[in-house]
Amino acid sequence: MQTRTGDIIIKGDDIEKTFTVKQTLLGGGIPEATGKWTFEDASDLFKCEGNMTMIPAIIPAANSIQLMESAAAANIEVTEGPTKANAAIKLPATSALRVNRVGGGDVPARYYTLMMDIWVPIIKVESGRHYNALLQTQIDNNDADGDLFVRDGKVGLGGKLGYGGSIKAQTWHRVIFENNNKEVAVYIDGKKVRSTTTINDQWCLREAFNLFCDNDFPPEDDEILVSEVRFWEVPLTPEQIRQLGDVNGVEKVTIGTSGYSTYVPFGSNVTIEGVKAYTGRISGEVVILEEVKVIPQGMAVVLAGEAGDYVVTPYEGTLPACTTQLFPTEVSSYVFNSAFFVLSEVDGVVGFYQAEEGSTISDGKGYLYIPGAAGSKGYAIRFGDGSNVEEIQDSMFKAQGVEIYDLTGRRVENANKGIYIVNGKKVLK
Repeated sequence: MQTRTGDIIIKGDDIEKTFTVKQTLLGGGIPEATGKWTFEDASDLFKCEGNMTMIPAIIPAANSIQLMESAAAANIEVTEGPTKANAAIKLPATSALRVNRVGGGDVPARYYTLMMDIWVPIIKVESGRHYNALLQTQIDNNDADGDLFVRDGKVGLGGKLGYGGSIKAQTWHRVIFENNNKEVAVYIDGKKVRSTTTINDQWCLREAFNLFCDNDFPPEDDEILVSEVRFWEVPLTPEQIRQLGDVNGVEKVTIGTSGYSTYVPFGSNVTIEGVKAYTGRISGEVVILEEVKVIPQGMAVVLAGEAGDYVVTPYEGTLPACTTQLFPTEVSSYVFNSAFFVLSEVDGVVGFYQAEEGSTISDGKGYLYIPGAAGSKGYAIRFGDGSNVEEIQDSMFKAQGVEIYDLTGRRVENANKGIYIVNGKKVLK
C-alpha cells in the first residue's frame, strides 16, 4: 500500500469523524501475474509470461477432455484481437485450454484471480439457452457443468449461484473472476457485477484447470475469441481490478439516467472528460456541490453529466488542496445504518437520502456519515458557495403566491420536511 500525505481534508461540524486523510493508493500497484498469455507469438502461441503452462485441448465426447500437441490439432486459429495490433485465438465449441499451475499445484488454490479478454458471436438463440463456458475447475471435465459461463448475455456462477452483468455479442469484454476463500466475485470491464459466498470448495483449484469448456457433448455453446488470459495466485483488490479496466486497460465510470453518480479514484489523481466533478459540503439540510477540475486520489466526489460511460484519465500535474464531507468506500462493501446517506433519485428528486438499515454500497462510491441526523430523511444538493442557501430554500416555501402540493396532489399551507411540488417542480425541504 502506497501513501502520500497532507493533500485531502475530510471534515465537518455535523460529522462525528473529523480527520485529515493521507492520500493512499488503496489497491497498491497491480502485482505481476503468475501467468500471462497474449497469443501474439505465432511460433509459440501459448508462450507464458510467468511460470505456468497452457496446453490446447479438444472435447471429443461428453465428460472428457483430450490434450493436443498444437493449436492446429485442437482446431484453434489465430485471428485479430481488440485492435489490428492485437492478436487473438478463436476456439470452436469443441476446443478448450488446459492451464497448469506452478509446481503442479501442491497446495490447492482457494485464493486467486483469473482474467479473460473475450468476444462471443451470439448472445441468445431462438431455440432456447445459449452458453459460452469460461472456467471448468474439474481437471478431467467429468460430469460437471462449467463453474463460470456466459448465458444469454450475463455471466453465471455454477451451482445456481446467480448471474450478473452484461456481455454484448461481437464486443470485446474483460471478465475477471476472483476467489477469496469461498468469497467469489465477477467483474466485467472493471465493474463488479456479481458476488456471493459459497459453502463448499467448488472454485478451489488443484494442479490444473480448464478454460472454455464443460462436460456437455455436443456442446451447448458457440465459438469464442480470446485475446488475453492472466492468472494471479492471490485475490486482487476491487481497486486493482478497477485499474485493470476494459480490454484496452481503460477505466470507465458510468453516469445513470439521473445524471449523477459518486466516484472515488484509487490508483492516481484523475480527470474525466465530459462530466463535472464536485466536492460536497453540508449546509443546514443541503449539500453544497463545489466543482473541482482534478479529482484527488482517494477522494469521493459527485459526478454530473449526461447518462453514459466516460473515460477516466490519470493526472500527474499539481494538485490543489481540496476539502469535502463525502466519505469514500475503501472496501468491497459497507453495511449501512440510519447515520449513512447515499446519493439517490427518489420521486424524481436527486439528493443524499438516508440509507436503509443493513443496505450496502459497492467500492469506489461516496456517502455522507451524519450520526446526529437520524431524524432526517435526506439532503438536497445545490451548486455554488451556498452562502444563502438556507434563505433561498425557505423563501421558495414562504413567498407569496407560491402554490405548494404534496405528492398526492393535495395543496399544503405549512410544509414540513419532505418532497413537495413547488410551482410545478419537485423540491426537497
